[in-house]
Amino acid sequence: ENCKWVATDGSSLSYSFDDKGAVFAIFYKDDGIYCLEQEGWITSDGILAPKHDAAHVHWGGKWRIPTRQELDDLVKKCDWTWKKVNGAQGYVVRGRGVYASNSIFLPCSGRGEDAAFYSPGLCGYYWSSNPESDGNIYSWRLSFDSNDRETSYCDCFIGLSVRPVQGFAK
Repeated sequence: ENCKWVATDGSSLSYSFDDKGAVFAIFYKDDGIYCLEQEGWITSDGILAPKHDAAHVHWGGKWRIPTRQELDDLVKKCDWTWKKVNGAQGYVVRGRGVYASNSIFLPCSGRGEDAAFYSPGLCGYYWSSNPESDGNIYSWRLSFDSNDRETSYCDCFIGLSVRPVQGFAK
């Protein structure tokens, strides 16, 4: 299994996903919390600004991290089939109706916490581009295992995967 984390700049140094890391530090200034919008991290629409969107920074063009609404739609408006594809366990997610010919595979990517890697092959975790609310350290994510799938929020310093999408968020 490939448990190597890669930053948006393409580097693959050793990372520690904890509340003392650099990612966490961006949310605090002195004893107050940054307002993410005022500091340019999110747009007035409440999604990551392109310069802070890992998918856009790494791939360019119209690539971006999906919104919470798009992840909610995957959970509620698509059919999910647990499957192994090219040796990786995860879900084939297929649209319904006119979108029935469209599908994606979401592997069980695991997550990084502190200096450890948890649940690869058992659970999948994918970031959305929406913080839980302005100015705090939580962001929305898609999470799943073989029995359940949901959108929820978690600490921004946890190492989760990004599943890039193209186009403009609605």
